[in-house]
Parts: sequence; structure tokens; C-alpha cells
Amino acid sequence: MTDMFGFLNVKGKQLYQDVFASDRIPLQEFISHTGIKPDGSEERFYKIALTDLSNEQITKICTIVAKSNNISPELVRLNFDQLGFIPIRASLIDFTGVSTHLFY
Repeated sequence: MTDMFGFLNVKGKQLYQDVFASDRIPLQEFISHTGIKPDGSEERFYKIALTDLSNEQITKICTIVAKSNNISPELVRLNFDQLGFIPIRASLIDFTGVSTHLFY
């Protein structure tokens, strides 16, 4: 399990409450990255640690993303597997943190 995490804000909870019951999301890194959207604009995102999610959580996320982008959940899953993480918009995260035992 990852030692880095993020917490969903109100909008993030509305979208992903069925996936993350505690609102805590395992992250690969607690620093956000800049991505380029299909329209050419930039958007900040965090990397959800794919290996720290259950298959059920991954399936639910793929379904949510597929519906909002009008593509198949299988294609979404393939994309996530190729990336090695699941991107989540930074605008859905309140804050990020690290478990303190990393500093010992």
C-alpha cells in the first residue's frame, strides 16, 4: 500500500463516493502534474496508484470515466494499464499528504 494519499473535495466525493468510501485516495506521488486535454488546454492531475486499488474499484472508475467520455470501459482500463496509474483531476482533490513513518 502506498504511503502517499489525497482526499477528495466535495465535487470529487460526488463523482467517486462509491469508489472511495473514506475519501482517501492512494497516490503514486503527492505532487500534481500537468496534462494536455484533447482540446489543447492544460489541466493539473494526480496519479492514483493503480496497484493499491481493488479490481472492483478499478472497474467502477473505468465505468465513470467511460460514461463521461462516451467510450467503452474496456478501452479506459487498457489506457490505465498502459499508463500504470489512473489520472484524477487536481480540481477533485482537497489536499495530499504522506504517512509520517516515511521520515523515520
